[in-house]
Amino acid sequence: MSKLSVLRGDVAKKKYRYLCETENDIPIFSQYWYLDSLCDDADWEVILLQNEEKIVASLPIYREKKFFFTFIKQPKLVQNLGIWIKYPDNQNYQNKKSLENKVIEMFVNEIPRNDMISINMNYNYQNLIAFHWHGFVETSRYTYILNLEEDIKNIYNSFSPNMRNKIRKSEKLVNIKETDDIKIVYDLILKTFKRQNKKLDFSLDYLKKHDFFLKNNKSRKIFIALDKITNEPHSVLYLIWDKISSYVHFVGEDPEKRSSGAGINLIYESIRYSKEELKLKILDFEGSMIESIEKVRRNCGGKQMKYSSIRKINSLTLKILYSLVRNN
Repeated sequence: MSKLSVLRGDVAKKKYRYLCETENDIPIFSQYWYLDSLCDDADWEVILLQNEEKIVASLPIYREKKFFFTFIKQPKLVQNLGIWIKYPDNQNYQNKKSLENKVIEMFVNEIPRNDMISINMNYNYQNLIAFHWHGFVETSRYTYILNLEEDIKNIYNSFSPNMRNKIRKSEKLVNIKETDDIKIVYDLILKTFKRQNKKLDFSLDYLKKHDFFLKNNKSRKIFIALDKITNEPHSVLYLIWDKISSYVHFVGEDPEKRSSGAGINLIYESIRYSKEELKLKILDFEGSMIESIEKVRRNCGGKQMKYSSIRKINSLTLKILYSLVRNN
């Protein structure tokens, strides 16, 4: 294996911007502009590994300070922020795994000082054994994906009968439109969180900034279901995409209008749009470990896909606190 060198700082960020613009398989969550939409420039950086001026691997890093601790983690609204590798053509299995282990070894040595690190990996990257060698703990998480290369009729028929009934019911009650009204989007998301007795951890201004970048990069569309009689919103779905996949980024519903089935209709509309208009290969529901949400994704034809979260606590104080929380 040729010797790899490390790039960090402003030079790495500049090269990373070019890398994101030229490589098709870097997920949207790792795109430089996506991170800019959620973080201050000083809060994120990227570690690059290069071989004779050619970038071989990347690992974006986001740092957040709370109290006296420094965390490396996902920013809000990021599903994964893991390793990307450019594999040589026709590389055999043994050399591929050797490269992956070497890349992780170098990344671990370059990760900035922190009290705890917790990163979700994209499901396309599976070899994490070298993280275990460095004391990381791996946890399985799940998303649901749809193969958009299948015939649209087969995709529709993969919905459960109950979900198909909801689509047919909603077609009589709502019109599906597009919207740029972020206030409506936020209000419906907020109502959904309140119904679930959860606290929404980002503000309207945070969402507006995020949306500005997504819209500017032509990587989002917002579908809204409006009542045919009152024109009031029933449900909203915020769809984002990269060059391979689309993602159900947000959904929000008026709790008093959930019975209309509009939310399921919007899911099907996002599938149709992703397949027929965007010509993408995959729709990713962005996952959830919540039982009720998992059931909906599965009943909308999604196939379970495992991805990994890796974590390492470096602070003795945090280790004690986490131990106390687990034991109570």
